[in-house]
Amino acid sequence: MSALRKRPTLRDADLTVVGEAGALPGSPEAGHVAALKQLWQLAYREASTLAYADAFRGIMVAFVIATSLVPLMRNVAPSGAGSSQAH
Repeated sequence: MSALRKRPTLRDADLTVVGEAGALPGSPEAGHVAALKQLWQLAYREASTLAYADAFRGIMVAFVIATSLVPLMRNVAPSGAGSSQAH
């Protein structure tokens, strides 16, 4: 009869893990945790993308302002005597 004794099943192993992990795999609690983790990862990815977009928009504004100020710069006339004394 010892050959017919009950072997531990995967379900039995899952029941022993409940105390360690907090929920059975496939349970509603584990599903909620997995869904919240996936939602957090999606929100973090989108927030990172928007942060890069905002930074590049700020850089674009700075370049547009700098470019629009170029015509207001004064011209510097080259000096004729400076070429022989340059070095």
